[in-house]
Amino acid sequence: MIPTLALSLGLYVSIVAWGAWRLRRFLRAHPVIATPADLVAYRALAASNMIGALVLMALVAVIVAWFALYVLSDGPGFAFFLTVAGVVLSVTSALFKPLENRARYIDCMNAELYAEQQHIADVWFRRVWPNFDGPRKPLPDAAARMAHWLTVEHDASGIHLRAWPPGNAPWTQAIAWTEIRRVCLRTVGPLGSDEFHLHTSLRAAPFVVPTEAGGAEETWGVILERRLFPAERAIEMMSSPEEKTQCWPEEVTA
Repeated sequence: MIPTLALSLGLYVSIVAWGAWRLRRFLRAHPVIATPADLVAYRALAASNMIGALVLMALVAVIVAWFALYVLSDGPGFAFFLTVAGVVLSVTSALFKPLENRARYIDCMNAELYAEQQHIADVWFRRVWPNFDGPRKPLPDAAARMAHWLTVEHDASGIHLRAWPPGNAPWTQAIAWTEIRRVCLRTVGPLGSDEFHLHTSLRAAPFVVPTEAGGAEETWGVILERRLFPAERAIEMMSSPEEKTQCWPEEVTA
């Protein structure tokens, strides 16, 4: 009976190690959710880990059943095996949980990606079967939630972002005024949180700033003063109940 229990524990550790390897590989390849392709990979990761979790639950049931039979048969080494099993389960959980948290709270580049990532994470960590097309849990406005961990400052040199996203390390970014190549404004009507996107020479993806973030409205006012986005167009968009997105300059030359 001991070999069966040992084999079950070995399979448990192997599945956890496989899941941890997949998590590390994903986080290295996708440090942030920046494109729909990143979401596809995130969904595949969630599905595989959910199936792995089902297998782990079955293994735990087998281990408990065999362990109960072992105790009832007065098998030797009861205390030793109980200690080993407890240590193995505790250590593997302690090593795996931080990676899961990093994936659960991964940073997203805009509100749409964030909302979809939150839906996938909700299925991953709150449901048993990986059915991502089922009912969606209502979420607060994604941009408004993002605003809770982002602050914006500005001075004569440029814009300074400070963020502390859940589950990820805090980061800061300085953007000189001369590094801003294009500014986009996205408005969602009176019930949502507007946001502006800063396209810069620093990276391909824009920096997304919800207008509800600390200091964002003041910084947006300076952007308008510097004529990086037409003020009259911004007023028109923010006064409209419809969702709109416009960029300035409208066309980017090489």
